[in-house]
Amino acid sequence: MSRLSQGDLAGAQALARDAPPGLTPLQVAINLAKFSDLYWVLDSAQQALVLRSRPGDFDGDAGSWALALAEIHALQGNQARARIYADSAHRAFLAQTRALPSNGERYALLGLSLAYAGRHAEALRAGERGVALTPMSEDYSVGPYVQLQLVRIHLLAGDTEAALDLLEPLLEAPWYVTPAWLRIDPTFASLRGNPRFERLEAEHP
Repeated sequence: MSRLSQGDLAGAQALARDAPPGLTPLQVAINLAKFSDLYWVLDSAQQALVLRSRPGDFDGDAGSWALALAEIHALQGNQARARIYADSAHRAFLAQTRALPSNGERYALLGLSLAYAGRHAEALRAGERGVALTPMSEDYSVGPYVQLQLVRIHLLAGDTEAALDLLEPLLEAPWYVTPAWLRIDPTFASLRGNPRFERLEAEHP
């Protein structure tokens, strides 16, 4: 995470390939895909490991498993496969929100899965519910992550200005996303060249 915050994608990928003792390559790939949405840091071999995985490899978390596969398929340009897995993730996260109705993170992930499935209006409602339940002003641990998911939802829906409105305060928060991170994360590829986004990067060196 420190390497990514410095914009050092190659360094982060080198560390990701150097599995700590006791962890298999699959476990490393799954942990990166599941936590903090680092699926885009995986190299092609690691992505292939995740795409061959099963929910049991994700400790039975079918939502996180299906969302990771949706994200990787979308990154690889296979939108049809991404939507299939996003729909599976949506069903799993919907069940989780019903079981944990006050958990903002679950709502954010529900919204993200709906966005990958192309159901943007529903995605925005779920993402906004997540932010309302876990605002950054009250939770600087989980709140920024939840807000980032709403940024991603807006980007998937094609609403650049709304995404930037939410992204700006994230750069003010004591958190790992930095302008250097923005420059290497493909999540923000659609913003590159946008004058407002470029100003945002310049104001936060």
